[in-house]
Amino acid sequence: METILRQLQPTKLLTIRCLDGAEKLSEWLNRQPEIVNTQIVNSTVQAQFVGDDEAQAELLRRLILDGHRIATFTETTMDLEDVFLRVTKGEVA
Repeated sequence: METILRQLQPTKLLTIRCLDGAEKLSEWLNRQPEIVNTQIVNSTVQAQFVGDDEAQAELLRRLILDGHRIATFTETTMDLEDVFLRVTKGEVA
């Protein structure tokens, strides 16, 4: 199951809301080596993250140390239904 999840979602999707604004946060995240891409959705930033839990914790630590006031920091993962639908559509080789 974990192998299939890595094939379907090689990066983690982080959703971060900062009290200082999404634009500033997005610019900062785009300069980080473990961030592949960011997108602003409403007042949050969704970031494609490559790394393990330790690297994710380190990213959050750096965000706070650099003065960003983080209100929420969550990782979105696929559930079994998402995996089933993508597998049956042939998205896994």
